Amino acid sequence: MIGRDMKELLMKSFPSSRDEDIVIIPNWADIDAIFPLEQQHNPLAEKLGITDKVVVLFAGNHGVLQNLKAFLQIVKHTRNNELHFVFAGGAPLKRTGIFCSNQPAQQC
Repeated sequence: MIGRDMKELLMKSFPSSRDEDIVIIPNWADIDAIFPLEQQHNPLAEKLGITDKVVVLFAGNHGVLQNLKAFLQIVKHTRNNELHFVFAGGAPLKRTGIFCSNQPAQQC
């Protein structure tokens, strides 16, 4: 059971796989209830002081397979004050919650 794009990648990488053996799980989000807000009117962006920043959001599972450590190395070497990285979600590699690149975790 995987997402749509992963099924396509799996079929390309392992052509002997049978299409009928791979089940797609649709996105769980209710797009009527969960939708993006304008950054200038977003309560979390206001709280974090990032309404004028370019936000890179890493949301969802932060497990071993997502290679979060490699992504964090990229963040560490980024020298652009206009960028702000937000990590929302949880998994074995960190505590559940929201972590931000410019503030201690307890303030996010």
